[in-house]
Amino acid sequence: MNQYPGHSQEINQEKSFDVLASVDLYRYDLQNFGQIRRETHQRVYDEELSYIAEGINQPLATEFRLRRVGDELVYFHNGQWRPYLASLTNAVDVYIQESKVDSRRMFMYQRAAEDLRVGYQLADLSPGQKLRWQSSFPDQELQRYGADFIGELGFQVERQMGFLYEAESNADGTLTLRTYSVDNSDQEAFAAALSAPDMRAGYDAKMSQKFGGDFRAGRRLGDNLSEENAWDTVRAYRDLIEDHFLKGIENLARSDHLSRAELETEKKRLTYGVWKALRNRLEQNTLLSDEAGDNYAYGYGSVQEEVSAAYIEAAEHGEVLFGCGGAIRGEAAILQASPRDVLRSIFGRGEKINMTCPFCGATQHGDPCAASIQCSECEAKIEDGVVLSRGKGPKKARQKVAKKPPEPGLQNAKHAQLEQIRRTKIAASNEPPRLKILI
Repeated sequence: MNQYPGHSQEINQEKSFDVLASVDLYRYDLQNFGQIRRETHQRVYDEELSYIAEGINQPLATEFRLRRVGDELVYFHNGQWRPYLASLTNAVDVYIQESKVDSRRMFMYQRAAEDLRVGYQLADLSPGQKLRWQSSFPDQELQRYGADFIGELGFQVERQMGFLYEAESNADGTLTLRTYSVDNSDQEAFAAALSAPDMRAGYDAKMSQKFGGDFRAGRRLGDNLSEENAWDTVRAYRDLIEDHFLKGIENLARSDHLSRAELETEKKRLTYGVWKALRNRLEQNTLLSDEAGDNYAYGYGSVQEEVSAAYIEAAEHGEVLFGCGGAIRGEAAILQASPRDVLRSIFGRGEKINMTCPFCGATQHGDPCAASIQCSECEAKIEDGVVLSRGKGPKKARQKVAKKPPEPGLQNAKHAQLEQIRRTKIAASNEPPRLKILI
C-alpha cells in the first residue's frame, strides 16, 4: 500500500499538472541530503501515475495512507513532514485570490473551503471511525461557464466524473484514504452510496434504478468500456513507468547543464513520449512479462527506443491540433499546449467533446483526436494532422445556428444516454449532505 496521497491536495479533485514538480522534488533532496529519500520517490510515483490514471477512460480506485505526527495529519514535502491541514488552508487562500481576478472561480473557493472542513473532521477521527463524503461534478457551473473553462480546471467534462471518498482512522494513528471515481455524477446516487456497505455498488444500484440497465462506477455496461481499475493498468507496465519514466525524471533532476526552459522541454518530451507509448500498449493490449528481457514489443530494441518513437509519432501527427483550437502542428503544438490538452489528445481518442473549429468558430460535438476531422459548418477538413481544406469561412448566421439545440439524430447513443441522465438529475436545492461518519 502506498504511503502518500496521490496528489498534494488529495481531498481536492481540482488540480493542475506542474510539469517540473517531480524534478523539483528530486532536486531538493539531492541538494539537501545528497540522495533522493524514499518518501519523495513514493510521492513522485503516486502523483505522476495518478495524473495518467485519471486520463485513461477507465474507473479509478486508489488507496493511500496519511501519517500523524502528534495530533496532526502530515504529508511529505521537501524533505520533511508538513501539516496536511496547512495544504488545504493554502488552497483556500489561492482560490480567494484567483476569484478576485476571475469571479468564475468563486465556486472553486467554495469547494476548497468545504474540503478544509472535511480535513478538520478527518483530523478528529478516533481509531476505528470512518468518514465518507463525495465530490460531485460541477453541473451548474458547466452550464454557466462552458466546457472549456471547466475542463481547464481539471474536471472530466465528457465523463461528468465525480468522486467517492472513505477515510478510516487506524489504531497506529495513521489514516487510510480510499478514493473511487464515478462517471455521470448524480446526487441521488451519491446519497445512496454514502449509506451503502459498498459505496460504488450503492452508487451503481441507484443509477440502475433510475435509468435502467447495469452500471459499473457510474458507467453503463454495454458501451464497450473497460471495467479495469486505471491505477492497476498503469502500474502493471513497470518497465515503462518505473525503469524508464521515473529513472528519466531522476536523471533530469541530476542534470546541471540545462536552463529552466530547456529542462521543461526535456521533461515534456519524456512525459509525453511515455504517455504515447503507454497508449500504444493499451491499444495493442500488450503487457511485457518479467522474462521478456530485451525482446521488447512493437519491434523496438529497448524501452528508450519505444518511447522516442512514440514521442515522434505524437509530434508528427499533431495530435493536439483541434484540442488546442489552433492550427499549430507537430512538436510545437505539443510543447505549447497545456499538459491536460496533451493528455486528452493522447488518451482521449474516441471520446467526443464540444470543440471549436479554428477556421470558422463553429462549435460541434466530436472527437478532437480522430484521424479525420471535418467541420459540419464550413467544411474545413484535416486528416492525420494535415490541413486539407480551410473551408468556406464563417457565416453571418452561424451564431444563430450555433444556439439551436442539436438534432437528436446527430447525437450518438452514448451522448443521448448522458443527456437523459443530466435531464433527470434532482435540483441542487435538494442535494443531500455530503458527509457521513460511520462508527
